[in-house]
Amino acid sequence: MALLIKDFVKIIEKKIPINLKEEWDNVGLMVGNEDMEITSILVSLDCTSEVITEAIEKGCNLILTHHPLIFHGLSTITNQDKLGSKIYTLINNNIAVYSAHTNLDKLKGGLNDILCSLLEFKDSKVMDSFEDNTGIGRLVELSEGVTLLSLMKHINNKLSLTCIRYTGDKARVIKKLAIINGSGADYFDVFYKSGAECIITGDTKHHQVLDYKELNVSIIDIGHFESEWLPFKIFCEGLKAPLSGSKVLFSENSLSPYNYFKNL
Repeated sequence: MALLIKDFVKIIEKKIPINLKEEWDNVGLMVGNEDMEITSILVSLDCTSEVITEAIEKGCNLILTHHPLIFHGLSTITNQDKLGSKIYTLINNNIAVYSAHTNLDKLKGGLNDILCSLLEFKDSKVMDSFEDNTGIGRLVELSEGVTLLSLMKHINNKLSLTCIRYTGDKARVIKKLAIINGSGADYFDVFYKSGAECIITGDTKHHQVLDYKELNVSIIDIGHFESEWLPFKIFCEGLKAPLSGSKVLFSENSLSPYNYFKNL
């Protein structure tokens, strides 16, 4: 028997409580009729126009994303702007959108923990603790120090990255590091005060990186998309059992907005 949207919401919010989200964030059902039966679910990091077209073509009437489709209040919904046009298309095609963002980042067993697991970092501690051992960021103390270069090679090997941006001396030995998926720059001060010698994140800001470089904190920027898409897919694989009445597909159009040019 097919699930209704409201059944899906109950299942996912039991696993990923809404109250874990950051105050500025918007999570939950973004668009949709709660009484609609789910045909199949398309999983994507973002709800782009290409993903919406893919959902229509594949007959998926629910898109599950990590990044919210709607961050702030809307005064109009028309086809004259990008967001309005997407919402207009979704409604016209009876497609719902649900987003689990910072509540999934902070969750025990959520994206931060999955990223740590992918990188084979054990015994990580929650950085900005919330409740029930949940919170933003993870702190890892390695049993043996490794050079920054060795650390980057390890990360590249485990995540198969196209590009890594970093600061610091490649020969520097790192023993205590912090990890935060996605955009982690706003939490650098928490990491620094916790004694992190290196911060691994997915999105950085120029001036903050300059500041922490002067504080002798190495920064490894692996890319926003790259730090989240694989962990999000792994988490959503685990939803297939509780959502057994619905088919779960992974978008072929969930892609990084960046291409990388190599001077040949």
